[in-house]
Amino acid sequence: AIAYKPASKERIIEYTEPIPLEDDMVEIRRWLLNSHYAEVLKAVHPADDEGMLVSDMSHWYKKSGSSVWLPDEQLHLVASTVLYAPHGKAEPLASFIRLQLFDTEWKEVKGRRVRYSELSESEVDDVLREYSRSKEDRHLDRISFRFPSILSIPIDVKPGKGTLGPESPRVLYKDGEYHSEPVIIFNMLSGDKTNMFSVFPFRPPQGPNLLHPVVKFKNFGSNTPKTLKSDKNWIPFFDGLKIGDSKTSKGSMYFAYTLYPLVIFKCSLDTGKCSKVQDNMGFSKHAGESLANLRGGTSFAPVPRQIIQTLNDGDYQKRLQMWVGFPKFLIKAGRCGDIQRPTLTLLIKEDGVFRLELMTGPLEFGLAPARECSPSGEPSIISAHGISFWDV
Repeated sequence: AIAYKPASKERIIEYTEPIPLEDDMVEIRRWLLNSHYAEVLKAVHPADDEGMLVSDMSHWYKKSGSSVWLPDEQLHLVASTVLYAPHGKAEPLASFIRLQLFDTEWKEVKGRRVRYSELSESEVDDVLREYSRSKEDRHLDRISFRFPSILSIPIDVKPGKGTLGPESPRVLYKDGEYHSEPVIIFNMLSGDKTNMFSVFPFRPPQGPNLLHPVVKFKNFGSNTPKTLKSDKNWIPFFDGLKIGDSKTSKGSMYFAYTLYPLVIFKCSLDTGKCSKVQDNMGFSKHAGESLANLRGGTSFAPVPRQIIQTLNDGDYQKRLQMWVGFPKFLIKAGRCGDIQRPTLTLLIKEDGVFRLELMTGPLEFGLAPARECSPSGEPSIISAHGISFWDV
């Protein structure tokens, strides 16, 4: 938890000690080997060493996750990355998304099921009848998501240069006009390039393997003077006024393609089609610099409308929106490995124009200053992945 407290002479940012969120890696590996994901693990192996490498627990890792508050469940939804990396954590061969629920004290809630949306009464009744006869939980998987679990999605199993499977999940809560639900944004190797995808975990899965459909985001007709090598660090956020969802549409969301210079896309959650709504590269003096120094981190969380109207002196006609986030700043450090730190950032949209209004210096949280190398000379990274909830 982080708290900002204005004081009379200095501004103070307080933070708590980290809370490790434990998980059963042995059970995760066992589940993966008995699921359709076994084909993914097989695809990344030479034929002569499949069993030995997959069974070695020292080759399995879990990274810190992104979280969001679920108001209907009154629980935190956490999406983490599970890695299979026999050559070290920095070179994973396969990646998967782990979903867990935690209460307000960050104690895991196990065995909870969340009913999928948009199911007919007959679909639910059919499953409940089958379950009443067999008492097998697998029937309930057709109508509800059981926690904790690995998110089942389709993955291209063609081995290539990169990690197979979803990476760097970000969880947002879509508070739509028609339907409110969580959505997970992630990047994944597709063909020879990494692209951004979305998935709605609480919508019904499809097919015999009960896979959740994903949407690949595609940039149409938006030429930029300089582009990133991989589409993997887009920063997602929702419009604070109108998402545009309906009975037949999931609506749309925004992405900050880059922050410095600022480039914004608007993307359909139905088709993945993206259009550029703002591009500051053409007149920015920073357009020739690396676009990846300020990137990734958390999604942008909307500032409550009542706070914005207070700033507007009650002018309800003023077209102002605000979001807060913690993108990460990559610092080049010569003999050191990469040094990354989050920075508190405020994004503004006023009269249809986006701008970065505020960006703090690197947040250290008690570590050595970002400009200094670690004693071992290894990378020093603090990366914020999500804003689960906040209060003003």
